[in-house]
Amino acid sequence: MKLAFIVGSQKAADSNSEKLLELLKEQMQPQHEITTFYANKSTMSSTDLKLMDKCDALVFSFPQQEQGLPTHLCKCLKQITQHFEAIKKRDYPVYALCNTVRCDGIETENALQKMKIWCVSAGLTWGQGLGVGGSGVIACMEQLPLPLSPVKQYVSTLQEFAKNIAGLEQGEDMFKSYFLPQFLYKTVVRYGWHKKTHSSRKTPKWLEIQPVGTSNAFEIS
Repeated sequence: MKLAFIVGSQKAADSNSEKLLELLKEQMQPQHEITTFYANKSTMSSTDLKLMDKCDALVFSFPQQEQGLPTHLCKCLKQITQHFEAIKKRDYPVYALCNTVRCDGIETENALQKMKIWCVSAGLTWGQGLGVGGSGVIACMEQLPLPLSPVKQYVSTLQEFAKNIAGLEQGEDMFKSYFLPQFLYKTVVRYGWHKKTHSSRKTPKWLEIQPVGTSNAFEIS
């Protein structure tokens, strides 16, 4: 079976959305052929769209932005709709994985609902949505002890999500929260941000003047 994994973050690489798809891929059986596409701009290439329509399902991964979808992703969805209408392809299963920097995964409910509305309006089939909280720790998850790692907390939910995708089955939307005391969560997230300032050759003080959520190295992804 061919699957299209679509990264809906504005970041061209190393985004939380992409890392979540990598974790999901680890839960998939090796016989599945997975092609990753990057919807990090307002348009997608005709080559990508043609490759996409040869897949058996679309799996999106994107960050929640102001309880909705990223603006550039909305434009890409419109383009996908037009392409599928042109080739008269309908009832195509769609799965969505939405992440939020907040601990509670239910915060992504509105974003997944909007994705579901797009799916129905485009004549496609909604498979399932998964909302994941605590994405702020994903950037530094490799340095965390296993009990605090989001991998340990996400894996069982991702396995269930992967099983439904593999069977092209529908399911109730799921929401996975990251359980960690708030003060400790902030400490872990800040640790990850400071690591990024170092790799970006910026000083930690830069965090004080550059708001999170703008187009910088620390935007939600």
